[in-house]
Amino acid sequence: MCDRKGYTVLWRSFCKDSTIHSLNFLVMKMNYSHRIFWIVFNIFTISSTVAFMVHMWEDYLETPTIVTQSSSNIPIQNVYFPALAVCNMNKISKKKAVEYAQEINSYRKLENIDSILQDLVSLGQLYTSTSESEGSFIRLQKWMDKYDNYTEDYDISRRLLQLSPSCEDMLQSCRWADEQQDCSKLFSTRITYDGFCCTFNYVRQFTNSKIYSNSGQKIEPGSEEPRKPIGAGMMNGLSLALKNDLDDYFFTTLETTGYKVLIFNAADYPDKISGSLNEIIIGFNQEVLIGLQVDLCRGSSSLAQLPLSLRRCMFRADGRTSFGPYSHSDCLVDCKTKSIVSLCQCIPFTVPVESEDVSACSLIDLPCLGRYTGKWSKYYPKDLEDEELLVQEKYDSLSCEHCLPSCSHTVYKPFTSIANVLDK
Repeated sequence: MCDRKGYTVLWRSFCKDSTIHSLNFLVMKMNYSHRIFWIVFNIFTISSTVAFMVHMWEDYLETPTIVTQSSSNIPIQNVYFPALAVCNMNKISKKKAVEYAQEINSYRKLENIDSILQDLVSLGQLYTSTSESEGSFIRLQKWMDKYDNYTEDYDISRRLLQLSPSCEDMLQSCRWADEQQDCSKLFSTRITYDGFCCTFNYVRQFTNSKIYSNSGQKIEPGSEEPRKPIGAGMMNGLSLALKNDLDDYFFTTLETTGYKVLIFNAADYPDKISGSLNEIIIGFNQEVLIGLQVDLCRGSSSLAQLPLSLRRCMFRADGRTSFGPYSHSDCLVDCKTKSIVSLCQCIPFTVPVESEDVSACSLIDLPCLGRYTGKWSKYYPKDLEDEELLVQEKYDSLSCEHCLPSCSHTVYKPFTSIANVLDK
Protein backbone atom coordinates (compact mmCIF):
# COMPACT_ATOMS: atom_id res chain seq x y z
CA MET A 1 0.00 0.00 0.00
CA CYS A 2 1.11 3.56 -0.73
CA ASP A 3 2.13 5.64 2.24
CA ARG A 4 0.23 8.79 1.33
CA LYS A 5 1.29 10.50 4.51
CA GLY A 6 4.96 9.91 3.69
CA TYR A 7 4.50 11.30 0.16
CA THR A 8 2.75 14.36 1.59
CA VAL A 9 5.60 15.00 4.02
CA LEU A 10 8.13 14.54 1.19
CA TRP A 11 6.23 16.95 -1.10
CA ARG A 12 5.98 19.59 1.64
CA SER A 13 9.70 19.24 2.36
CA PHE A 14 10.55 19.59 -1.34
CA CYS A 15 8.39 22.69 -1.78
CA LYS A 16 9.78 24.29 1.36
CA ASP A 17 13.47 23.76 0.50
CA SER A 18 13.23 24.11 -3.30
CA THR A 19 15.04 26.95 -5.03
CA ILE A 20 12.23 27.17 -7.62
CA HIS A 21 10.67 30.56 -7.15
CA SER A 22 7.18 30.67 -5.53
CA LEU A 23 6.99 26.89 -4.99
CA ASN A 24 7.37 27.34 -1.23
CA PHE A 25 4.17 29.42 -1.15
CA LEU A 26 2.16 26.25 -1.86
CA VAL A 27 2.88 24.82 1.61
CA MET A 28 2.86 28.01 3.65
CA LYS A 29 -0.09 28.84 5.91
CA MET A 30 -2.26 31.41 4.15
CA ASN A 31 -5.89 32.05 3.35
CA TYR A 32 -7.72 30.06 0.66
CA SER A 33 -7.70 32.74 -2.06
CA HIS A 34 -3.94 33.28 -1.79
CA ARG A 35 -3.28 29.55 -2.01
CA ILE A 36 -5.44 29.27 -5.17
CA PHE A 37 -3.50 32.15 -6.74
CA TRP A 38 -0.11 30.51 -6.15
CA ILE A 39 -1.37 27.14 -7.43
CA VAL A 40 -2.58 28.74 -10.68
CA PHE A 41 0.62 30.78 -10.94
CA ASN A 42 2.87 27.71 -10.62
CA ILE A 43 0.78 25.69 -13.08
CA PHE A 44 1.08 28.53 -15.62
CA THR A 45 4.83 28.84 -15.03
CA ILE A 46 5.52 25.12 -15.40
CA SER A 47 3.29 24.89 -18.50
CA SER A 48 5.08 27.84 -20.12
CA THR A 49 8.47 26.30 -19.38
CA VAL A 50 7.44 22.96 -20.89
CA ALA A 51 6.03 24.67 -24.01
CA PHE A 52 9.21 26.69 -24.42
CA MET A 53 11.39 23.57 -24.11
CA VAL A 54 9.25 21.71 -26.67
CA HIS A 55 9.58 24.66 -29.06
CA MET A 56 13.37 24.74 -28.58
CA TRP A 57 13.58 20.99 -29.20
CA GLU A 58 11.52 21.21 -32.39
CA ASP A 59 13.61 24.17 -33.56
CA TYR A 60 16.78 22.14 -32.96
CA LEU A 61 15.42 19.18 -34.93
CA GLU A 62 14.58 21.52 -37.82
CA THR A 63 17.89 23.48 -37.82
CA PRO A 64 20.42 21.75 -35.56
CA THR A 65 23.31 24.03 -36.56
CA ILE A 66 24.70 26.95 -34.59
CA VAL A 67 26.95 29.70 -35.93
CA THR A 68 29.26 31.23 -33.35
CA GLN A 69 31.78 34.04 -33.71
CA SER A 70 35.20 33.26 -32.32
CA SER A 71 37.21 36.08 -30.80
CA SER A 72 40.50 34.24 -31.23
CA ASN A 73 42.89 35.48 -33.89
CA ILE A 74 44.37 33.18 -36.54
CA PRO A 75 48.00 33.63 -37.60
CA ILE A 76 48.13 35.25 -41.03
CA GLN A 77 50.47 32.50 -42.20
CA ASN A 78 47.55 30.05 -41.83
CA VAL A 79 45.20 32.06 -44.06
CA TYR A 80 45.19 31.47 -47.81
CA PHE A 81 46.02 34.46 -49.98
CA PRO A 82 43.12 35.18 -52.36
CA ALA A 83 43.27 34.70 -56.10
CA LEU A 84 43.68 37.88 -58.08
CA ALA A 85 42.87 38.68 -61.70
CA VAL A 86 44.04 41.76 -63.60
CA CYS A 87 41.60 42.47 -66.44
CA ASN A 88 42.27 45.11 -69.07
CA MET A 89 39.42 47.50 -69.85
CA ASN A 90 40.53 47.16 -73.46
CA LYS A 91 39.19 43.76 -74.52
CA ILE A 92 40.57 43.81 -78.08
CA SER A 93 44.06 45.00 -78.95
CA LYS A 94 44.02 47.45 -81.85
CA LYS A 95 47.29 46.21 -83.35
CA LYS A 96 46.07 42.60 -83.15
CA ALA A 97 42.73 43.59 -84.68
CA VAL A 98 44.56 45.26 -87.58
CA GLU A 99 46.66 42.12 -88.15
CA TYR A 100 43.55 39.93 -88.13
CA ALA A 101 41.71 42.31 -90.47
CA GLN A 102 44.62 42.09 -92.89
CA GLU A 103 44.44 38.29 -92.76
CA ILE A 104 40.71 38.33 -93.52
CA ASN A 105 41.27 40.86 -96.30
CA SER A 106 43.60 38.44 -98.00
CA TYR A 107 40.37 36.61 -98.90
CA ARG A 108 38.03 39.61 -99.29
CA LYS A 109 40.47 41.67 -101.42
CA LEU A 110 39.16 45.09 -100.36
CA GLU A 111 41.01 48.33 -101.05
CA ASN A 112 41.36 49.01 -97.30
CA ILE A 113 40.52 47.21 -94.08
CA ASP A 114 38.47 49.98 -92.43
CA SER A 115 35.15 48.21 -92.99
CA ILE A 116 36.59 44.97 -91.59
CA LEU A 117 37.79 46.81 -88.48
CA GLN A 118 34.33 48.30 -88.02
CA ASP A 119 32.89 44.78 -88.17
CA LEU A 120 35.52 43.48 -85.71
CA VAL A 121 34.10 45.80 -83.06
CA SER A 122 31.11 43.43 -83.08
CA LEU A 123 33.33 40.77 -81.49
CA GLY A 124 33.28 42.83 -78.31
CA GLN A 125 29.56 42.19 -78.01
CA LEU A 126 30.42 38.62 -76.99
CA TYR A 127 31.70 40.15 -73.74
CA THR A 128 28.45 42.00 -73.08
CA SER A 129 25.98 39.53 -74.68
CA THR A 130 24.30 42.35 -76.60
CA SER A 131 23.38 42.61 -80.28
CA GLU A 132 23.40 46.23 -81.44
CA SER A 133 24.27 45.89 -85.15
CA GLU A 134 22.95 42.59 -86.40
CA GLY A 135 24.03 43.04 -90.01
CA SER A 136 27.68 43.63 -89.19
CA PHE A 137 28.13 40.68 -86.86
CA ILE A 138 26.37 38.27 -89.22
CA ARG A 139 28.68 39.43 -92.02
CA LEU A 140 31.73 39.15 -89.76
CA GLN A 141 30.75 35.67 -88.54
CA LYS A 142 30.50 34.40 -92.12
CA TRP A 143 33.98 35.69 -92.95
CA MET A 144 35.40 34.27 -89.71
CA ASP A 145 33.88 30.89 -90.51
CA LYS A 146 35.49 30.96 -93.95
CA TYR A 147 38.90 32.07 -92.71
CA ASP A 148 39.23 30.42 -89.30
CA ASN A 149 37.78 27.07 -90.33
CA TYR A 150 40.92 26.51 -92.37
CA THR A 151 42.76 26.08 -89.08
CA GLU A 152 42.50 23.05 -86.82
CA ASP A 153 40.30 23.03 -83.70
CA TYR A 154 38.59 26.29 -84.63
CA ASP A 155 37.01 27.92 -81.60
CA ILE A 156 35.86 31.53 -81.34
CA SER A 157 37.21 31.56 -77.78
CA ARG A 158 40.70 30.97 -79.13
CA ARG A 159 40.29 33.87 -81.58
CA LEU A 160 39.15 36.19 -78.78
CA LEU A 161 42.16 35.14 -76.70
CA GLN A 162 44.49 35.92 -79.61
CA LEU A 163 42.91 39.36 -80.04
CA SER A 164 43.00 40.29 -76.35
CA PRO A 165 45.99 42.08 -74.78
CA SER A 166 48.48 39.59 -73.36
CA CYS A 167 49.88 39.55 -69.83
CA GLU A 168 53.20 40.75 -71.27
CA ASP A 169 51.34 43.79 -72.62
CA MET A 170 49.84 44.57 -69.20
CA LEU A 171 52.38 43.62 -66.50
CA GLN A 172 55.53 45.69 -66.20
CA SER A 173 56.97 44.37 -62.92
CA CYS A 174 55.86 42.04 -60.12
CA ARG A 175 56.92 41.63 -56.52
CA TRP A 176 55.75 38.86 -54.18
CA ALA A 177 56.72 38.22 -50.54
CA ASP A 178 59.29 41.04 -50.59
CA GLU A 179 61.10 39.63 -53.65
CA GLN A 180 61.17 40.84 -57.24
CA GLN A 181 59.90 38.04 -59.49
CA ASP A 182 59.26 37.24 -63.13
CA CYS A 183 55.63 38.14 -63.88
CA SER A 184 55.28 35.23 -66.33
CA LYS A 185 55.98 32.79 -63.48
CA LEU A 186 53.43 34.39 -61.16
CA PHE A 187 50.61 35.07 -63.62
CA SER A 188 48.82 33.01 -66.25
CA THR A 189 46.07 33.87 -68.71
CA ARG A 190 42.74 32.46 -67.49
CA ILE A 191 39.10 33.06 -68.28
CA THR A 192 36.87 35.01 -65.87
CA TYR A 193 33.39 36.51 -66.13
CA ASP A 194 35.13 39.62 -67.54
CA GLY A 195 36.97 37.72 -70.27
CA PHE A 196 40.63 36.76 -70.46
CA CYS A 197 42.61 38.13 -67.53
CA CYS A 198 46.05 37.69 -65.96
CA THR A 199 45.46 35.60 -62.84
CA PHE A 200 47.59 35.05 -59.75
CA ASN A 201 47.17 32.24 -57.20
CA TYR A 202 44.24 30.73 -59.14
CA VAL A 203 44.52 26.98 -58.47
CA ARG A 204 41.30 25.68 -59.99
CA GLN A 205 42.09 23.20 -62.75
CA PHE A 206 42.23 24.32 -66.37
CA THR A 207 39.20 23.62 -68.53
CA ASN A 208 38.97 24.34 -72.24
CA SER A 209 42.77 24.16 -72.14
CA LYS A 210 42.98 23.72 -75.91
CA ILE A 211 42.26 27.41 -76.46
CA TYR A 212 45.31 28.54 -74.46
CA SER A 213 48.43 28.94 -76.50
CA ASN A 214 50.76 29.12 -73.49
CA SER A 215 48.75 27.66 -70.60
CA GLY A 216 51.64 25.53 -69.34
CA GLN A 217 51.13 22.59 -67.03
CA LYS A 218 47.57 21.90 -65.88
CA ILE A 219 46.80 22.44 -62.21
CA GLU A 220 44.72 19.56 -60.93
CA PRO A 221 42.38 20.00 -57.93
CA GLY A 222 44.29 19.38 -54.73
CA SER A 223 47.68 19.11 -56.45
CA GLU A 224 48.63 22.63 -55.45
CA GLU A 225 47.39 24.73 -52.55
CA PRO A 226 46.91 28.47 -52.75
CA ARG A 227 49.80 30.62 -51.62
CA LYS A 228 49.99 31.92 -48.06
CA PRO A 229 51.48 35.29 -47.07
CA ILE A 230 54.69 35.31 -45.05
CA GLY A 231 53.38 38.16 -42.93
CA ALA A 232 51.23 41.26 -42.77
CA GLY A 233 51.98 44.52 -44.49
CA MET A 234 52.45 45.84 -48.01
CA MET A 235 55.98 44.47 -48.43
CA ASN A 236 54.87 40.91 -47.67
CA GLY A 237 52.03 40.90 -50.18
CA LEU A 238 51.78 41.34 -53.95
CA SER A 239 52.93 44.51 -55.71
CA LEU A 240 52.37 45.20 -59.40
CA ALA A 241 53.32 47.89 -61.87
CA LEU A 242 50.91 47.92 -64.83
CA LYS A 243 51.36 49.23 -68.36
CA ASN A 244 48.53 51.02 -70.13
CA ASP A 245 48.88 51.59 -73.88
CA LEU A 246 46.12 54.07 -74.67
CA ASP A 247 46.91 53.91 -78.39
CA ASP A 248 46.08 50.20 -78.45
CA TYR A 249 42.48 50.63 -77.25
CA PHE A 250 39.92 49.14 -79.66
CA PHE A 251 36.89 47.92 -77.62
CA THR A 252 36.02 48.45 -73.95
CA THR A 253 33.04 47.23 -71.93
CA LEU A 254 33.14 50.40 -69.81
CA GLU A 255 33.64 53.98 -70.98
CA THR A 256 36.96 54.34 -69.19
CA THR A 257 40.61 53.33 -69.35
CA GLY A 258 42.61 51.27 -66.91
CA TYR A 259 42.08 47.89 -65.30
CA LYS A 260 39.71 45.83 -63.23
CA VAL A 261 41.22 43.89 -60.34
CA LEU A 262 39.16 40.89 -59.25
CA ILE A 263 39.70 39.36 -55.79
CA PHE A 264 38.14 35.95 -55.20
CA ASN A 265 38.56 32.50 -53.69
CA ALA A 266 41.50 30.69 -55.27
CA ALA A 267 39.53 27.49 -55.93
CA ASP A 268 36.35 29.08 -57.35
CA TYR A 269 35.53 30.34 -60.81
CA PRO A 270 35.42 34.17 -60.51
CA ASP A 271 31.80 35.16 -61.12
CA LYS A 272 30.33 38.53 -60.24
CA ILE A 273 26.63 37.60 -60.13
CA SER A 274 27.13 34.83 -57.55
CA GLY A 275 28.71 37.31 -55.15
CA SER A 276 31.96 35.35 -54.90
CA LEU A 277 34.34 38.14 -55.90
CA ASN A 278 35.20 41.76 -55.26
CA GLU A 279 35.87 44.14 -58.12
CA ILE A 280 38.16 47.16 -57.93
CA ILE A 281 38.61 49.59 -60.83
CA ILE A 282 42.06 51.13 -61.26
CA GLY A 283 42.21 54.19 -63.47
CA PHE A 284 45.03 55.57 -65.56
CA ASN A 285 47.91 57.16 -63.59
CA GLN A 286 46.71 55.86 -60.23
CA GLU A 287 48.43 54.12 -57.35
CA VAL A 288 46.06 51.86 -55.43
CA LEU A 289 46.81 50.17 -52.10
CA ILE A 290 44.46 47.25 -51.36
CA GLY A 291 44.09 45.87 -47.86
CA LEU A 292 42.09 42.80 -46.91
CA GLN A 293 39.89 41.76 -44.03
CA VAL A 294 39.43 37.99 -44.06
CA ASP A 295 36.46 36.23 -42.44
CA LEU A 296 36.74 32.46 -42.05
CA CYS A 297 33.71 30.21 -41.64
CA ARG A 298 34.55 26.60 -40.79
CA GLY A 299 32.05 23.76 -40.41
CA SER A 300 32.89 21.32 -37.61
CA SER A 301 33.46 17.63 -38.30
CA SER A 302 30.29 16.76 -36.36
CA LEU A 303 28.31 18.90 -38.80
CA ALA A 304 29.26 16.57 -41.63
CA GLN A 305 27.47 13.71 -39.86
CA LEU A 306 24.09 15.42 -40.21
CA PRO A 307 22.00 14.83 -43.34
CA LEU A 308 21.77 17.66 -45.88
CA SER A 309 18.10 18.23 -45.05
CA LEU A 310 19.11 19.28 -41.53
CA ARG A 311 22.44 21.06 -41.90
CA ARG A 312 21.41 22.85 -45.14
CA CYS A 313 24.97 23.41 -46.30
CA MET A 314 27.51 21.41 -48.27
CA PHE A 315 31.19 20.64 -47.88
CA ARG A 316 33.44 20.51 -50.95
CA ALA A 317 33.50 16.71 -50.78
CA ASP A 318 29.69 16.43 -50.77
CA GLY A 319 29.31 17.00 -54.49
CA ARG A 320 30.79 18.33 -57.71
CA THR A 321 30.00 20.97 -60.30
CA SER A 322 31.22 21.43 -63.84
CA PHE A 323 34.17 23.33 -62.34
CA GLY A 324 35.26 20.70 -59.81
CA PRO A 325 34.57 20.12 -56.08
CA TYR A 326 31.43 21.79 -54.73
CA SER A 327 31.21 25.44 -53.78
CA HIS A 328 28.13 27.63 -53.57
CA SER A 329 29.45 30.09 -56.16
CA ASP A 330 30.39 27.37 -58.67
CA CYS A 331 26.99 25.72 -58.22
CA LEU A 332 25.22 28.99 -59.10
CA VAL A 333 27.40 29.47 -62.19
CA ASP A 334 26.76 25.85 -63.19
CA CYS A 335 23.02 26.44 -62.80
CA LYS A 336 23.21 29.58 -64.94
CA THR A 337 25.21 27.74 -67.61
CA LYS A 338 22.59 25.00 -67.85
CA SER A 339 19.90 27.64 -68.29
CA ILE A 340 21.89 29.31 -71.10
CA VAL A 341 22.38 25.98 -72.85
CA SER A 342 18.68 25.19 -72.49
CA LEU A 343 17.53 28.53 -73.92
CA CYS A 344 20.26 29.34 -76.49
CA GLN A 345 21.96 25.96 -77.14
CA CYS A 346 25.47 27.36 -76.63
CA ILE A 347 27.96 28.21 -73.87
CA PRO A 348 29.39 31.76 -73.55
CA PHE A 349 33.16 31.80 -73.96
CA THR A 350 33.45 33.46 -70.52
CA VAL A 351 32.24 30.24 -68.88
CA PRO A 352 35.07 27.66 -69.00
CA VAL A 353 32.93 24.52 -69.26
CA GLU A 354 33.92 21.83 -71.73
CA SER A 355 31.18 20.05 -73.64
CA GLU A 356 31.34 17.80 -76.69
CA ASP A 357 27.68 18.42 -77.50
CA VAL A 358 27.47 22.20 -77.09
CA SER A 359 29.76 24.72 -78.78
CA ALA A 360 30.82 28.18 -77.66
CA CYS A 361 28.35 30.98 -78.41
CA SER A 362 29.17 32.77 -81.66
CA LEU A 363 28.03 36.12 -83.00
CA ILE A 364 24.94 34.42 -84.46
CA ASP A 365 23.80 33.58 -80.92
CA LEU A 366 23.92 37.19 -79.68
CA PRO A 367 20.18 37.93 -80.21
CA CYS A 368 19.24 34.97 -78.01
CA LEU A 369 21.81 35.86 -75.34
CA GLY A 370 20.64 39.46 -75.30
CA ARG A 371 17.02 38.38 -74.89
CA TYR A 372 17.69 36.62 -71.57
CA THR A 373 20.55 38.71 -70.16
CA GLY A 374 18.26 40.20 -67.51
CA LYS A 375 17.18 36.76 -66.36
CA TRP A 376 20.78 35.58 -65.92
CA SER A 377 21.88 38.72 -64.12
CA LYS A 378 20.20 37.78 -60.82
CA TYR A 379 19.13 34.74 -58.87
CA TYR A 380 15.65 33.97 -57.62
CA PRO A 381 15.20 35.06 -53.96
CA LYS A 382 13.79 32.26 -51.79
CA ASP A 383 12.46 34.43 -48.96
CA LEU A 384 10.11 36.60 -51.03
CA GLU A 385 6.67 36.78 -49.37
CA ASP A 386 4.58 38.67 -51.93
CA GLU A 387 3.05 35.94 -54.13
CA GLU A 388 2.49 38.14 -57.18
CA LEU A 389 6.02 39.52 -56.99
CA LEU A 390 7.25 35.99 -56.32
CA VAL A 391 5.85 34.73 -59.64
CA GLN A 392 7.32 37.69 -61.53
CA GLU A 393 10.74 37.33 -59.89
CA LYS A 394 10.79 33.61 -60.61
CA TYR A 395 10.11 34.35 -64.28
CA ASP A 396 12.60 37.22 -64.58
CA SER A 397 15.44 35.66 -62.57
CA LEU A 398 17.25 32.36 -62.27
CA SER A 399 16.05 29.77 -59.76
CA CYS A 400 18.88 27.65 -58.33
CA GLU A 401 17.31 26.42 -55.10
CA HIS A 402 19.42 23.24 -55.15
CA CYS A 403 22.58 25.29 -54.57
CA LEU A 404 23.07 25.13 -50.81
CA PRO A 405 25.56 27.43 -49.04
CA SER A 406 29.05 26.13 -48.38
CA CYS A 407 29.63 24.83 -44.84
CA SER A 408 33.20 26.16 -44.92
CA HIS A 409 34.22 29.22 -46.85
CA THR A 410 36.46 32.29 -46.78
CA VAL A 411 35.21 35.82 -47.37
CA TYR A 412 37.67 38.50 -48.51
CA LYS A 413 36.67 42.10 -47.81
CA PRO A 414 39.01 44.58 -49.51
CA PHE A 415 39.48 48.23 -48.64
CA THR A 416 41.41 50.63 -50.83
CA SER A 417 43.48 53.77 -50.70
CA ILE A 418 43.90 55.61 -54.02
CA ALA A 419 46.36 58.33 -54.99
CA ASN A 420 46.95 59.99 -58.35
CA VAL A 421 50.39 59.62 -59.94
CA LEU A 422 51.75 62.76 -61.55
CA ASP A 423 53.31 62.48 -65.00
CA LYS A 424 57.03 63.05 -65.01
